[in-house]
Amino acid sequence: MYNEFDQRAILGPNAAVDELGFDPETIASVKRTTRRKLNHKISYGQRGFSGASITNVKQILTNTQLKYCANEWINNGIMRQCLNKLVHHLLGQRTKFMVEPNAELIEFLEREKLSQTVTEILGESANRVPELQQRLIRVNKRCELHSNLIKLCKNSFLFGRNFLGIERFPISQSSGWVRFGEPKALKPMNSLRIVDTKVNEDTYAFEGYFYDYGIENKRKDLIKPIDMIPLWNDDDNVLDMTYYSGTSLVWTCLSVAQAIDVMNDEDIPEYVKGLYAKLGEVFVGTNSKAVIQAVTKQLEDATMLVHGRKDLRMTAIDVAGSLMDIMNGREASAKFIAWSMAIPLFIIFEDDSNFATANKAMQAFKVGTLDRMRTWIQNALEKYWYDPMLADHLNIDLEQVLAARIKVKAIIEDIVYDLPEEIANKEVALVNAGIHTVEQALENMGEDKFLQERKLREAERLAAKEEGINEAREIVNKIGSESATESETEETESQQPTGS
Repeated sequence: MYNEFDQRAILGPNAAVDELGFDPETIASVKRTTRRKLNHKISYGQRGFSGASITNVKQILTNTQLKYCANEWINNGIMRQCLNKLVHHLLGQRTKFMVEPNAELIEFLEREKLSQTVTEILGESANRVPELQQRLIRVNKRCELHSNLIKLCKNSFLFGRNFLGIERFPISQSSGWVRFGEPKALKPMNSLRIVDTKVNEDTYAFEGYFYDYGIENKRKDLIKPIDMIPLWNDDDNVLDMTYYSGTSLVWTCLSVAQAIDVMNDEDIPEYVKGLYAKLGEVFVGTNSKAVIQAVTKQLEDATMLVHGRKDLRMTAIDVAGSLMDIMNGREASAKFIAWSMAIPLFIIFEDDSNFATANKAMQAFKVGTLDRMRTWIQNALEKYWYDPMLADHLNIDLEQVLAARIKVKAIIEDIVYDLPEEIANKEVALVNAGIHTVEQALENMGEDKFLQERKLREAERLAAKEEGINEAREIVNKIGSESATESETEETESQQPTGS
């Protein structure tokens, strides 16, 4: 059985005030702002996960819950900085590409033969590598690939999934683009407008999104994979039939970010108010409702009360905690957000103590986080962006790109904190020791332009060498032919009878 005090504690604000010994009309209290109600639960039953099928895949979070994540991106500076820093270090200064031989052609070649095979494949006239490079550079510039890729990554981290729509010129207006047409623009799309997902029933392959454009006849328009660059964050089908839903990176630390909002919106303003308006208790010396109301009105209108009542007593009570407690709590919450996103603290908290171990932390960040995420982004770019353009260039079916002799590889550069001279000195030492080739050194230094030029020069050198050999062979053949002709002429003349 509960005692009287337990019952009052359980009843809480629903308990009648007079049960606690006060007259409801003669007592008032200062109330804090109503507590925010936020839904952080994933409802399995109502969402119908158990009844889902491959033709009716589900989204893990509701649009309302995803809007909570978007609100934190807008309102919370720590959350925004963490995402901005993560994407910046993930994508580097500019997204590049490299044309290289198909891995199956060079995977198991010996080192001595590898370089020669690479240059031979890149120099094949059928591949037209210089023309392909020029096309891709122009398309990437026109479509603003890097800036749109930044938006794609941010939205994918924020909502779990997102995609860039690909707008193409008609094939009739695309010179040399005979399969799909030349890309005209990349369009950032909104994750909250994705209505449904289409998945192949046999292979579970992604077949597109149904998108709401907000206009009639396009409320549920299917966008196929060939017309988009999709991206999913941590899409592991953890809940049944949630393929291609992804998982919001912000959701994992949403409560902490909202706690920071409460500190900024409520705790700190209340603390500042307490600096000049202390919490206090007033006893007017009587239970007269008229006197209580009169004193209350006077206190509401002014900060000092002048009176002649001998029984009137006013007591100030300082119940506020230390402001540093709030600041420390906010800083600890900010660190938790950075930890949840696997971001080194020195990137967010740029102080000397964190920079003392910056190199080691950056290396761990690169190996443990960035490499994994970059592989995910590179795979998406190659499959949905570069492979269709390579199919157009070679005039082959998209399915045949897998067996093509060349491949377009997406390149993402590191954000390097070392000085360029330090990096160059390291690579020179490795090349001199025979550990790295010149090509490997250029690649590690991020000099993709010079690396590509070196490979093309090597291809041109081999082509010139082959051409010289062919010319020499023709000269030898010509000389041999002329010698044979002269021998035949001399033999014929010797056989003719001489005059008398």
